[in-house]
Parts: sequence; C-alpha cells; structure tokens
Amino acid sequence: MLDVVRIELHNIIVNEEEFEVRQPILNRYREILQTIVEQDSHNMEAYYLLAMVIHELRIDGSVSLSYLTKGYEKSQGTLSENEYAIWATNMAYFCLEEGSDQKLLQAKYLLQKAATPAILYPQTFYAYGRTLFELGEFITASKQFHKCYVLTKEKKYRYNEAVSLIKGGKPEQAVLILKDIMCYPFKSELDAKIHCVLGNELARAGEKEEATVLAKQLEKSSSKEFAIDEMDLANLMYLIEDYEAAKELYEKCNHYLINEEWISRYFYVLYRLGLKAVAAKKMKAIKKGIRNSLLDVKHHKSLFEEISEREKYIEIEKQRLKKIKEGYCKVFDKEEKPSLKEHYDIQYFCFYIGCPRHM
Repeated sequence: MLDVVRIELHNIIVNEEEFEVRQPILNRYREILQTIVEQDSHNMEAYYLLAMVIHELRIDGSVSLSYLTKGYEKSQGTLSENEYAIWATNMAYFCLEEGSDQKLLQAKYLLQKAATPAILYPQTFYAYGRTLFELGEFITASKQFHKCYVLTKEKKYRYNEAVSLIKGGKPEQAVLILKDIMCYPFKSELDAKIHCVLGNELARAGEKEEATVLAKQLEKSSSKEFAIDEMDLANLMYLIEDYEAAKELYEKCNHYLINEEWISRYFYVLYRLGLKAVAAKKMKAIKKGIRNSLLDVKHHKSLFEEISEREKYIEIEKQRLKKIKEGYCKVFDKEEKPSLKEHYDIQYFCFYIGCPRHM
C-alpha cells in the first residue's frame, strides 16, 4: 500500500504547481498515514512518508522530527544497522533544513553512528559529508563524499570531495580529482562548474597557460545551456589576467558591482587597461546612487517600520561607500591588486531516503 501512496504523492507533488490545490490532497494523505502508524507503530516507512508530507505542507520541521523520533522510539531495539542508517539519514535531513548549530551537531551525532563500513546508502554518507561541510570540518567531509563516489561512481560526489579539499587547504589533491572528472565538450552544468573551479585553482597555483585553455573553453560554451555564471567566468579571466574579457564580463553582470569586493576588482581591470576615466565615472555614479538612497531614507521614514532598522540600513550603506572608496584608492593610488577569495560550494540535492518528491 505504501508504494501506491508514494507514487500518488509523487504525482501530486511534482505535477501540481499550485500549493492551494496540493494542500487538501496532501492533508488527506497525512490522515491516511497517521492512521497507518497508529495501527502499526513499527511501520517506519509510514513515518518517513508522514514526515515528508508534513514538510510538503510547509509545516515547521520540528513536527516532522517529532514523528521520526516517535517512530524510532516505537521501534527502538528492533532496527537493523541499515534501518538505523535510513532513520538517521532522514532525521539529518530535517536537522539540516533547520540549520541551527544545535541541529547540525545533532545530525553529526546521528550520522557518526549510522555511517558504518557496512552501509550501502550513498545518501547516508552524503548527509554526513554535507553536515561536516556545514560545520567546517572539510577534510573529514571530503572522506564521506569519497565513500559516496566509491558506491555510485557519480562525479557530483567526486566534485564535492574536491571542493571540500580546497576548503580544507589541500588544493593540490583537489586539482588531481578535478582533472580526473573533467569533461569537454560539456555534457552537463556540473561539467562547466568543474572546468571553472579547476581553472581557478590552476591559475592560483601559477599554471596560467593551462588555466587559460579552460577559460577559453568556458567562454566558447553556451552560458545559457550550461548555466555558466558570468561572474564566475569574469573572476577566472581576472585570475588569468585576461583583463579585456574580464571587463566585458563584469559589465554584463553590472548588478553585482554594488559589492565592494567585486567593484574593486573591476576598478583594477580598468586600471590595467588604462581606463581611469571610466573608473572615475563609475565611482561618481556609485557615490550618487548611495547618497540618493540615503536621502530617500531620510525623507521617507515610512520605508522602515522601526527606527533601529532605518539607522542600521544607513550605517551599512555608509560603510559600503567607505569600503568602495578605499578599494578605488588602493587601486589607483597604491597600485594594489585586490585579492580574489574562493567562494566554492558543494552540490546540494535531496538525500531523504524514500522521498516521494524525488522517487
């Protein structure tokens, strides 16, 4: 029966876009599943579906966690090693959804016990790796992602392993992994992402020629088809010192240039291209924009409900303008090249075992 319920839930969740239409149907299934667990308190699969239906109803995650906890308490002592891994993985899903430090530590504790060598669920190792990554334990996280890769041979896990190694201060190992899984011409968005991260790391390591080849391949590919982020590509061009290409890309994503770090790099690109007048014009426009924004706030106090919120906004904007000015001066007065920090992230996806949305 639960297989039928899961299929029907999948169909309504995936095919019906309007929440108002889904809601009464999901509530009906919630009642069905509640009846099942009342009649058979050891039916963990029903608890798993019930917890996810509650989540799909946009009810607080603590309710889903309470049902999963109740199911475990009813079945405690009877769960096999694999059954415990499923329960711990699904508990971790809602812990990570909440995202507090306390819940992350709870997920870590549960998954430490679940992620044993005998477990064959890549979701469990992924959940553990993702939890460790969120906690800043990058090297240990990389080992869990490697276990996922061994089980599945899927490059998304290998990519996560590489990113974790970079964040953990081992970029040389990460480069070897990325070279092993790179693919050109691209077959997926992940292939383009791998190219971009590898290009960045090669450039940082002084392998400019090799990084340039990757950058040009990215430039030739369809940014729309492979979701290549123009700012990521602009930053890669910045690292390989292709300032003409960097300028063009920075200007394409002009909305990013309100950030003090990005605008500093853009100023440096203009400096290297001998375009100080363009930079001065941009600096003038930024000053005018921020000052006009502050005047609007001053004259239209109704824009903020609380005085403290208005004052906080004003202070943030003043500090942002100050940092942008400082960045401009460092480039044109001191000829300093702004650094570029890595901002990589792992691939995120649902790891709930038995999720009706992703069955």
